[in-house]
Amino acid sequence: MLDLQHIPNIKDGKRIIKNFNALTSVVIAIPSHEHKNIKYCDYSEIENPRILLAREIKIMRRYTKIPSIVFIKIINANKAMYPDSFKK
Repeated sequence: MLDLQHIPNIKDGKRIIKNFNALTSVVIAIPSHEHKNIKYCDYSEIENPRILLAREIKIMRRYTKIPSIVFIKIINANKAMYPDSFKK
């Protein structure tokens, strides 16, 4: 079975990213047994969208078998959707 994981997660995405929309945000399907390890992470101390995205990807690398190329696509998709939030 697969679960959907928003990257960044909905709660923190709405809190940090300007114009974040959970209906159109970046989502990835991952096996349920891998998802249970990452869905309870707390990022309430993070106030920067770039740090939030980096932290979520770091956790996902640790607990899933997602290939690195997919993370690059996730980063690029977030930059394209929210350019103001992911400026350098």
